[in-house]
Amino acid sequence: MLIIKRSIISMNKKNLYPLLVCMLLISNLSMVSAQEDDEEPITLTAATFDLAAATNDVIYIDSVAHLMDQSPLSTFPEYKKILFDGTVADFYKLMPRATSARIGLKDKEYSAQWVLVDSMLYLSDVSFLYAVGKKKVIPSMVKDKVEIQVIDCVIGDQYYKMLETLTGTKFMQKRLLVYSNVPVSRFGLMPALWVNGVVKMKRVIDPLKETLEEWEKVPYRQLTFEGGRLTEMREVK
Repeated sequence: MLIIKRSIISMNKKNLYPLLVCMLLISNLSMVSAQEDDEEPITLTAATFDLAAATNDVIYIDSVAHLMDQSPLSTFPEYKKILFDGTVADFYKLMPRATSARIGLKDKEYSAQWVLVDSMLYLSDVSFLYAVGKKKVIPSMVKDKVEIQVIDCVIGDQYYKMLETLTGTKFMQKRLLVYSNVPVSRFGLMPALWVNGVVKMKRVIDPLKETLEEWEKVPYRQLTFEGGRLTEMREVK
């Protein structure tokens, strides 16, 4: 009996180390997960707009690109997956602050571009966001900011059809005065007839004319829509 007990004790000692390692790893993962879950969302203010905004969409007002607090497509439950391409990585936090949201990823794997023309909101184009670089880009393993960049990719006709199915609205070739720097799809513009309520937006930073600290003091705009048409606009400091 004594020999058997010693054998069991010896076996347990051999297995004890890997068991402890596994327990520590599980414990660390749980702590990281708990920390992520405990992180409070950033309050949206003029100074934190780019950090608190929940979308990578961009809206153009008078040719100026603006960040948005939410995507007008978020009304539809499947909007995040409708154009899923599967080749992107989430590294938005590595991108420069207050710049065009198109260079980062937040809510989905594509960016929708919007334009306000004659008080009407239009979906003007969409593009996939690709992560490319010397190293394979994996969200949890990205170390070198210098080697990472994002490029747009022209999307196929079928994806525009998918957006029409999603929204129940057609793209249309309509003669509208749109600035040359505003991206417009080859199918034209889609009137955002489904948009009702408030959308907040703030222009991107102009690094040639202002610092980040100066940009943070610039008010953001709060726009109210009914059936895609602008009914009210006010500034919030």
